[in-house]
Amino acid sequence: MAQHPQSGPYQLAHDKQPISLLRVDCDLYSSTRKVLTVLRPLIRSGTWILFDELIGYRTWEDHEYKAFMEFVDETGFEFDYIAYGLTYTLVHLL
Repeated sequence: MAQHPQSGPYQLAHDKQPISLLRVDCDLYSSTRKVLTVLRPLIRSGTWILFDELIGYRTWEDHEYKAFMEFVDETGFEFDYIAYGLTYTLVHLL
């Protein structure tokens, strides 16, 4: 994830434009958690989130999946699983 305040999620958060589609390619719990936390003010009901490694590998419950489950628990968002492949998963926030 970009750390410079004028790039990546920091720039998006500053712009204050709601996110329609978010592609999360963080792999690890800590970076996924950070992205979802920083972008939380821009994520709305109706946002689509495409995760590259939400499920489908040995430690999947410890990384992107865990961060996303904590995010929905804390925010109260409900979601639908729309599509998935070996590791990619598309969710739609309700």
